[in-house]
Amino acid sequence: MTTTTPTPWPTRDQVIEALGTMGDRGDLHPNWRSVLGRLRQDAERHTALRAARELLERQRPALVGETGDDPARARPSGSLAVFDAIAKVATLETMALCAYACCAQAALEQVAIGAAPASWSEPLPGEQPRLDGDGEPLLPEPGEGLGDLRVPEALAGAPGVDLLHVALRQFNALEAARREWDDAFGCNEWCDELEREMDRAPEYLADYADAAAWTLIHGLRERLRAPSGAGA
Repeated sequence: MTTTTPTPWPTRDQVIEALGTMGDRGDLHPNWRSVLGRLRQDAERHTALRAARELLERQRPALVGETGDDPARARPSGSLAVFDAIAKVATLETMALCAYACCAQAALEQVAIGAAPASWSEPLPGEQPRLDGDGEPLLPEPGEGLGDLRVPEALAGAPGVDLLHVALRQFNALEAARREWDDAFGCNEWCDELEREMDRAPEYLADYADAAAWTLIHGLRERLRAPSGAGA
C-alpha cells in the first residue's frame, strides 16, 4: 500500500520568500508573475500590520502609564489614543488579510479552469473582497460560490492540495463553536471558551491563504508556465 507524505506546513516567511523566488522565474506566464507579486505584497502587508498590532497590545500598559500596583494611574487620554491606534491598525490588518486570502482563492480558481490570467493589472474574478453594508471587507468563509474558500473540483487530485484540506478543516471548529454558542449563550463560563474559538477566524483564514499560496508555487507551479514558444 502506498501512502502519501503530508506536505510540510510553511511559515509565513517561507511563503513570502517562495513567492518572490517563483515570481522571478523567466518561464512563468507574465500575468501569473503579476498575480504572485500581488500575493507577496498582500502577505507582507498583513504580516507587518499583524506585528504592529501585537506590539501595540503588548506595550499598551507602558504607553498609557499603567503600573502593576496601581492601574488607576494610567492617563485616560493616553488610553483612548492607544486603543484607537490598535483599532485602526486592526482594521488595516483585516483589509490586508482579506486581500491576501481573496487573491489566493481567485488564483486557485483561475488555475482550475486551465487558463492564465487575462490581464497583467486587472483583478482576477473573485479577487476583490466582498463588502458589508458599511463598505468594510468581509472575511471569506468556506463555501461553494465564487470568492468562497474551497478546493476547486478540477484541482482535487493536484499535488499539495492536502494543505488546503487541513486549513479548511480548521473552520469546522468555528462552525461547531457557533452551534455551541447558540445552545449555551449566557449560560456559564463555558461561553468564554466558545468565544475564544470563534475569535480564531482570522488566524484560520491566514493559514488558509498561506496554504493556497504555497500550493500555487509548489504543487501547481507547472500550470503557471508560459505556453511553449510564447513570448514573455
